Amino acid sequence: MIYGDTREYRNIYFHLNNIWIVGAIFGQDGFIHKKIPLATKVISIICSILYALSLAAPSMFGPYQTCLSIQSLTNSFLDNFYRILLSNFAHSSIYHIVYNMISFLDLAKLERLTFGTLKYFYLLFLFGIITNLISLFIYFIGRNNVCHLGFSGVLFALIYIESNSSGRDVLLFNAVKIPSKLYPWAMLILAHIFVPRSSFIGHFSGIIVGILFIKGYLDIFILSNQKLSEIESSQFMNIFTTKNSYFPIIKYGGSRRSYNTDRKSLDGLFFKLKNLFNPQQTQRDPQQPQQPQQPHQRDNFRNNNNNNNNYDEYDFSK
Repeated sequence: MIYGDTREYRNIYFHLNNIWIVGAIFGQDGFIHKKIPLATKVISIICSILYALSLAAPSMFGPYQTCLSIQSLTNSFLDNFYRILLSNFAHSSIYHIVYNMISFLDLAKLERLTFGTLKYFYLLFLFGIITNLISLFIYFIGRNNVCHLGFSGVLFALIYIESNSSGRDVLLFNAVKIPSKLYPWAMLILAHIFVPRSSFIGHFSGIIVGILFIKGYLDIFILSNQKLSEIESSQFMNIFTTKNSYFPIIKYGGSRRSYNTDRKSLDGLFFKLKNLFNPQQTQRDPQQPQQPQQPHQRDNFRNNNNNNNNYDEYDFSK
């Protein structure tokens, strides 16, 4: 969303009503959080808290303090570089955050069935940073000083990935049937038509990130599934992995070849640095083919859980 001449509401009751709506929908006890995975839940809470802070303290967390533009970085990069990340989670209005979070909720199946919670959580931050860097590059080439914010750039990256994993046609607005691979581009055009103040460059950059991920050009920035599963096995992660809304990388992550980043993952860099400091110690390159691993015993926690919630059967796309 491009932040510009947004109407200033000074009525305290309006602000309190907005905070109540956000809390009721996305809060820890909100009805949406009863049926969503952990990473999706955490990101939606971060966005709603940041929006509530923008209403309570606009001079510190308002849109002008969180939106990203070329001018904000060139004036004082060290004082404003945080915008490259923070602008992804900031929103300019109640309609902006509600629409983005509902769309984000519909994509929660990527966390449950494709990536797993840990990898999905990391990818959301990675996609946000790269999307903003691409947007800044396009703004710089076009000499455009637009200040944009919102999670929609990341959403378009996820939409592109999800659309490419589906070989079937999809219904656009439940009326027009189009090939799934055309769906992100159709949404890009329609979003700009129906919401003229939306950030076309931000959405387009999100699709570019999705393409780069599918093609494997982002693998160098991503830890392999084996390394992520080792992180999951650490004692610290037990705080999260024991939750019913957590989906392990071993069972759910990297099942498709295009999403498996083991070959060109960030592990190779760690391996080379380790050999640099220990040249005489011979170890197997983590990029070599690995033997299939037995399911981790933590994968059985769902079978032992008496909770009636079955996340695998809950389809958010309905």
